[in-house]
Amino acid sequence: MNVEILKTKSKLKLSSTLDANIVPSLKESLLTMIHENKPIEIDASTVQSIDTLCSQMLLSASRTCHDQEISFHVVKQSQKFIDVMKLLDMTELLEDAA
Repeated sequence: MNVEILKTKSKLKLSSTLDANIVPSLKESLLTMIHENKPIEIDASTVQSIDTLCSQMLLSASRTCHDQEISFHVVKQSQKFIDVMKLLDMTELLEDAA
């Protein structure tokens, strides 16, 4: 995973596998982006496996951004990402995808 802080937004491209091993890195990346107070774009195009904990972290980050009036969008979603979000009833992460 790689955080990219641009002038107008923050971007994060998710790894293909998101499991308990990636949690510390994902948490750090999300917190860094939230603290920038810029719109956030999460690229989920390569996600092939995502566990519940990582899904919950993304949902929590999304809600935190909403509370702080920071734009948060998951874009370029892989079919696997979409399927897991629907299975876990976390479809709010799928809304407004570009």
